[in-house]
Amino acid sequence: MKKLLFTVILLSFLCTVMQAQEAKDTVAIGEVVVKASRVVRRVDGQTVYPSELQKKHSFNGYSLLKKLMLPGIRVDEMSRTVQSLTNRGDVQLRINGIVANAHDMQAIDVANITSVDFIDNPGVRYGAGIGYVVNIHTRRSEKGYAIGAQAMNTLTATSGFNNVYASANNEKSQWRLFCEQEYRDLRGSRTNETARYQLADGTQHDVSRNMLDTRTRSFDHSIELRYNQADSNTYVFQASLSTDWSNTPRTFSHFLISETGKADYMATQSNKGRSAKPILDLYYYRKLGTHQSITTNAVGTYIHTLNNNYYNEGGPYSYTVNGKTYSLIGEAIYENQLKTFNLSAGMNVNWKFIDNLYGGDVNSSNGIHRLGAYGYSQITGRLHALSYMIGVGLTYEHYSQGTNDYTYWLWRPKAQVSYQLLPGTNLAYSVELSQHISDIAMISDTRIRQNSMEWKVGNPLLKPNSRWEHNLTLSYNRPRLYTEIVVMYRGNNDCNLGKYVRTDDNQFLYSTVNQPHCNMLYLDSYTRVEIVPDHLTFSANGSVARFFNRGDDYNHCYTSFATGCSLASYLGKWTLQFSADSGWRFMEAEMRGYSAGMVTTSVGYRLGNCQITAYWVNPFQHNPLRNRSQIMNRYVEKCTRQHSTDLGNAIQINVTWRLSGGKKYKSGEKRLNNQDKMTGIM
Repeated sequence: MKKLLFTVILLSFLCTVMQAQEAKDTVAIGEVVVKASRVVRRVDGQTVYPSELQKKHSFNGYSLLKKLMLPGIRVDEMSRTVQSLTNRGDVQLRINGIVANAHDMQAIDVANITSVDFIDNPGVRYGAGIGYVVNIHTRRSEKGYAIGAQAMNTLTATSGFNNVYASANNEKSQWRLFCEQEYRDLRGSRTNETARYQLADGTQHDVSRNMLDTRTRSFDHSIELRYNQADSNTYVFQASLSTDWSNTPRTFSHFLISETGKADYMATQSNKGRSAKPILDLYYYRKLGTHQSITTNAVGTYIHTLNNNYYNEGGPYSYTVNGKTYSLIGEAIYENQLKTFNLSAGMNVNWKFIDNLYGGDVNSSNGIHRLGAYGYSQITGRLHALSYMIGVGLTYEHYSQGTNDYTYWLWRPKAQVSYQLLPGTNLAYSVELSQHISDIAMISDTRIRQNSMEWKVGNPLLKPNSRWEHNLTLSYNRPRLYTEIVVMYRGNNDCNLGKYVRTDDNQFLYSTVNQPHCNMLYLDSYTRVEIVPDHLTFSANGSVARFFNRGDDYNHCYTSFATGCSLASYLGKWTLQFSADSGWRFMEAEMRGYSAGMVTTSVGYRLGNCQITAYWVNPFQHNPLRNRSQIMNRYVEKCTRQHSTDLGNAIQINVTWRLSGGKKYKSGEKRLNNQDKMTGIM
């Protein structure tokens, strides 16, 4: 693996100095024709202009992103996810500025996509914990229609999803209806865990938990009705009403428990539940004169969750959760495009009430009121070959639970500069200070049993952590070649990290506490090259990370390596793709983790308005490792491994059909969106 990594990095460096062929590629953007590279470097990332062949052979947003081979992320078309392959943060998807979900990505008309902004260094405009932002720009029909359907089902396992959608435009107005059903009934997952507990009397207690059988079932249904009215770029009004229903019938796992001083015995873990989530979303954008605009958004969400949980390791233990979450989010953004720079300022206010009633063996009422506000201001501009961004954000967070009140003020200043050293060669640097608080569930006073020895406990005394992050990027861009080298250093102080403590009666409590620091040094090299223009594209990356973790009773360091590559070919009506990555290894506090890699091969054929694609995932792997974790606590040593035959040698068939018509024009679209998914349930 290390030899492969160093080979990939060396190849990337060689590509930066190789003489790229000056092919005159043509990219159509509305009525403008650009004869240059399809990648344009920005102060916070890059803008990519997909080729006509890439769009022609893509059937939804995920399919196109897969073909663009963006650095640092994994696009999984089958699970409809976009994941970060680094520890830099989550990936946020947007369409014309709106935070997009899986429904939006599937219903998007790929033919109307003009460009994709890949922001690998998000500014203060975006929320905390966001490492990458992918913003897809489109145009829409002035008058016309679109109907479509998609069926993606796994042949080697019982899982898949099916959806239908329809939209109609009549000058300023547009209606869209989206319906989807997703199902999952999996039996191939196996989790094996070995744990050693240091008891108060100095002896050791060993427990081995080996899963013998399991079944995971879920059925999800969703429907969304959306209305949009727009007058070119003058104003946009949008209203949408959506509802998601989720049903998880009885899911179970059978374990063989081997425990010190006891005969082997069987244990059963099971849970079932259901949830409903209606959402009302209102949006308004107005252009004020030539250079100014204001954008507003209001979202109301209600989430009702019912769960039943049971585990009988060391004795029966069961609890229920009746959770209700009410939230209201409002946001307003002002933008002014001045002669020398652009000014942007905004305010986000969110209110939430969580009413989680735990019954059974837990018997706890978890009522939490939350009021938060985030304000920011930033300017972006350019001075000759120097581009810059300076911004600052301030967050106010207030929680109340029973007689306890928590108030936090969190600062987020950030500065970015980008300088063009030579034609096609760019150097960018950014520095940012951000403060974070843990998930709302981890500051509650609820206590949940995990097994015969362990409990998960909230920590109302948890304080925010501060994080400094420095990024240095050197990039080289030619019409058929893009390569970059990224160096990042992240320093965390007063980190919110997991920790085990032992009670006098030998119970081991897991909670989130403040620890001295958790730092990371990261180096990545990435190269993408068009071997045959418009027909054959290859990319490769290699990275190394060094982790430094210091707690109140430990000092852990760890070095990890990662590599990956992608290949895409377009032959007439056929599309051939291959991608492989080694996954991501990391260390945080007392846990060393590994998110397994993935190998995917796909073959697609387009026939008129229909496209059929076959996927082969993790070929020649019957029972691939999915993840591994190791706990290195003074009281608890634990190693957990999860394998899944459902994801080994998996074959999936995707059939999409789309029919559309109408006159096209570029129009105003929604530029921001807010949503709430946090239920506060542990």
